[in-house]
Amino acid sequence: MIRKSVDLLAISVFAVAALLFTLLGVSNPLLRLLFGVPLVLFLPGYALIAAIFPWRELHGAERFLFTASASLSVTIMCGFVLNRTPWGLRPESWAVMLSDMTLGASMVAFVRRQFFGPPHRASAQEDAMLASQVPNHPRFGFGVGQIVLLGLAGTVLASAILLARHEAALRPDPNVLQLWMLPGAQANPPTIRIGVNSAGMAGTYRLQIQHGDYIIREWPVLTLTSGQQWQEVVTLQARQPGTGAFEARLYRTDAPDVVYRRVALWLDTPE
Repeated sequence: MIRKSVDLLAISVFAVAALLFTLLGVSNPLLRLLFGVPLVLFLPGYALIAAIFPWRELHGAERFLFTASASLSVTIMCGFVLNRTPWGLRPESWAVMLSDMTLGASMVAFVRRQFFGPPHRASAQEDAMLASQVPNHPRFGFGVGQIVLLGLAGTVLASAILLARHEAALRPDPNVLQLWMLPGAQANPPTIRIGVNSAGMAGTYRLQIQHGDYIIREWPVLTLTSGQQWQEVVTLQARQPGTGAFEARLYRTDAPDVVYRRVALWLDTPE
């Protein structure tokens, strides 16, 4: 019985590995791609479909479509929830949420496979007898699988529209403050270009750049006028301390302990 759940064990181990890689701040882009893409586009959907159809009634293209649709649905709904939490849409919060969804659905699927038997399968003789009793005319309608697939597709569409409308309403166009950070042109020593674009949010702010637990640059008072564009090039040390992404945090003076804007930059530097 346990051998029939090897697929659940495999996706659970992969989800935990992706979570650990993200929380440890692994900066290798290939590893981030290897673990990040399946965690977003495959693992949650596979676990969810396995929980709904524990005995693998789906095969081939049908299972692939169900898995992709379910993964997109889960990702969109998780994004909607995370955007309303203090953690926001960060790599760490995404990894925790999606891996938890994968592990939870895998556990449900495992329990259903272990303690509930497979559905009764009719014999060939019973199938032939039932077929002879059914009138020979076309049947129109949707099966359970098609209904679930349509429901998932509708969830994806409705969630995307609601999320886009909601976020657009929260960020009216006249009051935009954009924080950005990009790799600089110089590579030895490496540099970072950081800037703030103020379309209508004049005020005084505090800006800092962190690398792990180290603050590598800070601007205690940054005064911006409406429509002003501010930018600066930061030169990093030859052996920059800290691990993970470089993170820029912008604070408003009226809320000095609350991050107002945040942006992360993954940049490979010697440590």
